[in-house]
Amino acid sequence: MQNKKKSEPVFPRIYTLHSQKGGVGKTSIAIAIAGFAAIFHGKNTLIIDADLTGTSLIDVPGFYNGNRLQYFNDLLLATPGKFAGFTPITSGPSKSHRHLEEFYQQVPEYDYLSYMPSCPASEEIFKIIPLISQEDFLHFFKHRLEDIIVTVLLDQFEVIIIDHPPGLFGISKASLNMMLENCDSQKKSRLNRLILINPNINNGPHFQAIMVTSPDPVDYRALLPSLSWVLFHEENIQLESNSEIEIDLIVNRAGRSTGRFDPAIELKKILNDFKEKAFPDGREIREELYTYLYERGKKFGALACRHVPDFNMEKILLTIIRLKEKKFADYKGMEDLCRQIGKIAGLYEE
Repeated sequence: MQNKKKSEPVFPRIYTLHSQKGGVGKTSIAIAIAGFAAIFHGKNTLIIDADLTGTSLIDVPGFYNGNRLQYFNDLLLATPGKFAGFTPITSGPSKSHRHLEEFYQQVPEYDYLSYMPSCPASEEIFKIIPLISQEDFLHFFKHRLEDIIVTVLLDQFEVIIIDHPPGLFGISKASLNMMLENCDSQKKSRLNRLILINPNINNGPHFQAIMVTSPDPVDYRALLPSLSWVLFHEENIQLESNSEIEIDLIVNRAGRSTGRFDPAIELKKILNDFKEKAFPDGREIREELYTYLYERGKKFGALACRHVPDFNMEKILLTIIRLKEKKFADYKGMEDLCRQIGKIAGLYEE
């Protein structure tokens, strides 16, 4: 019997990570996805830290390389003239300098892995939060995000991971709508047009939005109604299994469960819980969302596995190196967790 040939992932790829509340593991999952892209596939990978609410990747041990920083905040809030200078979308990068070079920070010891940090200073947070809260009406950041993504692709990054602030509004919702529009053949999205006019980008990117929640009923019951509203209420989007955008749910059990379980069964229990318990304020979740998430969850499991007592950047990346070398990982539970995330991201096959 011939072994089934493993399919190679299509690049470029754009991942966006969303949650209804903080502390559910978005950043750790972003690092794991970046590790698979950079270590397993040797792709130039960029994590954009769009969580502008007070946390930053520069606070993650092992990330900061000591260089002077330019923050994602500065790029988002640049004056129109400066922003246009940073994102000259009609031209490719020069051999000596990339458009957004000053915003890219390389992770020490990982040649293919870079990040764009946000600024954790209180004064910067207070400056940008009011604008984020008005994004649903102003649509200011959405257009800038589109230009930034195309510029990053022109700068020869092949994988982009955007870690959003908690809440499916503002920048997080802008990213979702941007990606949905780009994959809707009936709409000529700005991102689609920008990519088409740049001959340096051969293929349109593959999009994947990942919603993250803890298994706490309060957490996951808060996420799906908002997700349903974002996807169906305003845009009347009909999710299809063959859509160019993939929308997935991770119920992150790291640190909360010591036993093994069947992810697809667990996911079905969680989704059934929504159907059985009505929301006091009358919110409803469309059947299409249950069906879509469950069908996708059956393919790879939608829950992170096993107990991970110390989930940090160094151990995540070293575990992925061990997986590539086909060696046993050193950290209890981390290997199972990384395998699961790699499968969900479409970057790892058994």
